Amino acid sequence: MKKVMLILASVIGVIGIIHISLTPFLYKGLTLDGLWFACAGLALILLTFLNYTRLTMTEKQSQLFVLCHIANILTVVMIGLILMHLFAPHVLLLFVLLVLQTILLIRYQFVAYPSVQSEGGQERSGKLVS
Repeated sequence: MKKVMLILASVIGVIGIIHISLTPFLYKGLTLDGLWFACAGLALILLTFLNYTRLTMTEKQSQLFVLCHIANILTVVMIGLILMHLFAPHVLLLFVLLVLQTILLIRYQFVAYPSVQSEGGQERSGKLVS
């Protein structure tokens, strides 16, 4: 499952790189619309870095997990809003990839880092179980 998530993150990162590289062809000159278009690709690349970091951690760090989940969910919401206005195959593909990645990463958190009972009866986080 971890390899599938790394592949998904990589594909989303490549889409971000393609997005940035298409900017000069779609927008002539340095325009505000062109900068926003390029920044959307940069956001996808940064989301890929964030998810890659989270997938390669050896111990549970709840602050980073929360940050990654918020970033994934907000990206899904934003691409969903874009999809409502621009129903194109490439936007739909990106939306499906992001939803799949978000669901798998949330599931991965609970499978890879199960809570275990300590001797005193209190819950504590376990080590990576992969």
